[in-house]
Amino acid sequence: MLCAIWGANFVAIKIGNQGFPPLFSAAVRSTGAAFLVALWSTAGRRSLAVDRRRLLDGLIVGSVFSLEFMFLYVGMEYTTASRSVLLMYTSPFWVALGAHFLLPDDRLTWLKVGGLVLSFAGVAAVFRAPAGDLGTAHLVGDVLEVLAGLFWALTTLYIKRTMPKRPMTTSQVLFYQLAWSAPILWAATFVFESDRDLVPTVAASLALAYQTVMVATISYLVWFWLMRTQQVSQLHSFTFFAPIFGVVFGGVFLGDHLSALLWVGLALVAAGTYLVNAPRTWGRAVRLRSGVR
Repeated sequence: MLCAIWGANFVAIKIGNQGFPPLFSAAVRSTGAAFLVALWSTAGRRSLAVDRRRLLDGLIVGSVFSLEFMFLYVGMEYTTASRSVLLMYTSPFWVALGAHFLLPDDRLTWLKVGGLVLSFAGVAAVFRAPAGDLGTAHLVGDVLEVLAGLFWALTTLYIKRTMPKRPMTTSQVLFYQLAWSAPILWAATFVFESDRDLVPTVAASLALAYQTVMVATISYLVWFWLMRTQQVSQLHSFTFFAPIFGVVFGGVFLGDHLSALLWVGLALVAAGTYLVNAPRTWGRAVRLRSGVR
C-alpha cells in the first residue's frame, strides 16, 4: 500500500508542478506535514521535545531531506514521472552499499552484488530509453532524480545508524525531518523562484494536498515506524513495487511514453531491488569482507 501511495506521488508532483513552482511545492509540503505531525502528536500526547544532541540529528536529517526533495521536484520539470520513479528508486542500491560499511549487521552478500549489477543495468536502460517529445532535455531531470535517490539513501542510513544510540519516536523523527527541511526549502524558493507565478488550479491544489497529507504525513509515519522495527535492507526489499506502480500510473494518468527499453529498465530495477535485499530465508549467504569489524 505504501508503494502504491509513493508511486502515485510522482504523478501528483508532475500535476502539482503545472500550477506551482517545484521548490514552492516542496516547501508547502514540508511545512504542512510538519504541522499535521505536530497536531497528531499533541492529540496523542506524544512528546516532540528532545535533547540538544537529538536536535542536531534532526537538523542533519532535515538538511539531507531538503536536498533530496529539491532534486526530486526540480527534476520532475525536465523528465517524465515514469522515468523519475525508476531513477529515484535507485535508493535501495545506495542503502545496500552504504549499509555494508556503516551498519555492522547488514553486510553485502554475493546475492546483493548480483542485485546491484541488475539494478545499474536497469538504470542504464532507462537513460537509453527514448523519452517521447522531450528530446535530450530529460537527461538533466534523470540525473537530478538519481541524486534524489542518493540523498534518500543517506537519510535512511543516518537514521538507522543513530537510532540505536539516540532513540527517537516515530513522530519525533518525522517532525524534525520536516520542520528542519521547511525553512531550507523556503529559502531556496525565495532565491530561485521569486520570479515564478502561482497558478493554483483545482488539479494542482489537490495534487499538492495529496503530497502533504497522504505522502509526507500518513505514509511517512508508517515508514519511520517500520524503520525502527525492521532491518533496513529487508524493509527496502518491498520498495521494488513502487517503481512498478509509478511507471504504470505515469502511463495511465499522464500518458508518459513507455518504450520497450523503459520496460526492460523497470524489470531490471525491480529484480535488482529485490535481490539486493533478498530475504535471509533463502539460506546462509557468503558475506564479502569490507575491512570493517
